[in-house]
Amino acid sequence: MLAVLLAGALATQAPADTAVRVPGMPLRFGLPRAAVEARGFHAPAAGDPAERAGSCRFFGLDAEAVLTFEDDRLARARVEVKDAAGHQVSYVEDQLARLGYRRRCTERRPRQSVCDWLGKARVHLEVAGGQLKATVEPLPPSVRAAVVPPAVRDSAAGMVVADPVPVSPETLAVAEGPLQMRYANARVLERAPVDYPEAARKAGVQGRVRLLALVGPAGDVLEAHVLRGIPELDAAALDAVRRWRFEPRTWQGRPCRYRVVIPVTFRLY
Repeated sequence: MLAVLLAGALATQAPADTAVRVPGMPLRFGLPRAAVEARGFHAPAAGDPAERAGSCRFFGLDAEAVLTFEDDRLARARVEVKDAAGHQVSYVEDQLARLGYRRRCTERRPRQSVCDWLGKARVHLEVAGGQLKATVEPLPPSVRAAVVPPAVRDSAAGMVVADPVPVSPETLAVAEGPLQMRYANARVLERAPVDYPEAARKAGVQGRVRLLALVGPAGDVLEAHVLRGIPELDAAALDAVRRWRFEPRTWQGRPCRYRVVIPVTFRLY
């Protein structure tokens, strides 16, 4: 139902307003062209006269952006990051999750993914090797209300500052070795396979990556971070764990989020 609503609304999208930020950039949709040009964006040498282009930062990464205007106001942004490392792509995804965006992917593999992140805007994110491309456009209020829970609101910085779902104070673990002695066991419902990076395999790199994940009330992984890593293997471990599903839990009688320590082991023999 939401997919139908989204497709129809984007086709007849209302003019953007300045209430919605461009995620990862110091811009708001609906800004007048002159205000954006004052930030260093210029008309491209060849292309649509309604566009402006320039260098920028996207979630802190060096990027190039092409901005599209409708009625002289910012309506869409296309951003490209070249030579993005695996941990940098993971950082962008983690920041979108922190902002309350929800991910839906048509392709999801290490260093190769096509995902839509839905929140106050729609972020179409494509990753191919070291290239990251994002197309960002605001969602109409009707679709926004269906995507973003009403109790979640943004501060002036665009960060989530209120969330109706509590976080359990107990940290669990996917029990393995010494973790069994320190944490209660977390039950995994779906365990996505881990793709062993070919470069690491050829170099003989193996070992255990330890992650900390935040699990949502439906059992999906909202975000994950490396606690103890191996640079050649961290991105593959993060990519797999983000696709795991855990058993939902409650705290004080309410559905809750909870943290899980997850060891991911890479063995050659």
